[in-house]
Amino acid sequence: MTKNLRFHLIRHVPVNNPQGVWYGRDVEFDTSSVYVAAYFNQLAAKLPHDEGVSLWVTSPYPRAEKTAKGVMDCLHIQDVPPLHINADFVEQQYGVMEGRRHKDIKDDPRVAPYLQDMWGTPPEGGESMHMLQFRIGSALNHYAKNLPEQINDVVIFTHGGVMMAAFAHASGQRMIDVFHDKKAEKTPSFSYVSTLELTYDRCQ
Repeated sequence: MTKNLRFHLIRHVPVNNPQGVWYGRDVEFDTSSVYVAAYFNQLAAKLPHDEGVSLWVTSPYPRAEKTAKGVMDCLHIQDVPPLHINADFVEQQYGVMEGRRHKDIKDDPRVAPYLQDMWGTPPEGGESMHMLQFRIGSALNHYAKNLPEQINDVVIFTHGGVMMAAFAHASGQRMIDVFHDKKAEKTPSFSYVSTLELTYDRCQ
């Protein structure tokens, strides 16, 4: 068995959100600008894609899936890896906050407890950061324990919150602490089209 399993998490392309709403599954996003096309080519050049030893996965949200397909179109190879959809890697669920502007929800009694304790208290119908980190950590651990031994790399097209949760899980931190320390020197970028690489020891 290959000892190490590498995860490559990629945040989706930029979204268009001028009203500053808490968006869920559906939001306008950019896949056609020169800026995005350049990132697609860069990712295609560096992400592992050899058939049989890599697994490509995407969140089912359109902005993630379209990002994955944009990169795959730039691979310029005959045997493009199949793309597997995994709902475990969707963004944090915001429940009653979704579709509403940030400034309009602070006094909503269904939301206020979450804004005061984002780590431990979910908004109504949604997830707390603790719940998200548990979901993402469980999904990564499942892959590490159950993927065929020949798989060396898992490429996951996903969301900024998911990447933050994955980093917190892998580094033994709480997501809320990473969130508050986003500008620290050792905290990676979770910006649009950024990449986070994590290495798991499969023998542990």
